[in-house]
Amino acid sequence: MAINNIPGIGPTNADIATAVAAPSAATIAAAVAAPSAASIVTAGNAAGWNIAGGGPLTWTLLGSPTVASQSGVTVTGLSGYKAIKLLFTVIPNASATMQLRFNSDSGSNYSWFNLLDQNGTSGQTAQYDGQRTEVKLSAGQANTSDWFVGSAEIQGSNSNGYKEIVATTVYSDTSYGTSRYNVKSIYKSTSAISSVTIYALGQPFSSNTAQYVHVLGAS
Repeated sequence: MAINNIPGIGPTNADIATAVAAPSAATIAAAVAAPSAASIVTAGNAAGWNIAGGGPLTWTLLGSPTVASQSGVTVTGLSGYKAIKLLFTVIPNASATMQLRFNSDSGSNYSWFNLLDQNGTSGQTAQYDGQRTEVKLSAGQANTSDWFVGSAEIQGSNSNGYKEIVATTVYSDTSYGTSRYNVKSIYKSTSAISSVTIYALGQPFSSNTAQYVHVLGAS
């Protein structure tokens, strides 16, 4: 029976067999050796592991548009990045929801599944929609005192396949307390993403100047 097939991590079959055949302090220690950070890295390299296509992604800040009092803002120059990430703290007015569009595409080319947890008060509400004109990043519970804080990552943004968007928004809701909105969406386009538009559907964003959106690209 194989005990350990990764070189450099912990005991090997030979160490265990030696400890059983000729027990001593040294052979028993070798048989129960614990892995270390150094041995794990060495073993990973020896096994030919390849993380993120040869190394970690490098994220670059591409834009930080001002959203206060705006109905929508667009960040361009996004072509060529493996992934795009948005970090945001915003306040849509009234009952507006926060939305995304790519490449100014307002066609029915978006589909998403979302899960809304309203602070446990109403349980979790799931919804699927395969014919949308945008990606929705929040439920429509906001008013002028409800902050939306979250992130969204567009994966495969430079590929010639459909794009996947994964997002989580946590927000303070005057009716339900702190709520969480999780989204998994598909942008059904084979074109690379060159721009993203962030907008509040139905109402502009609040005039509060503490709001921000950061757009980052991974290379």
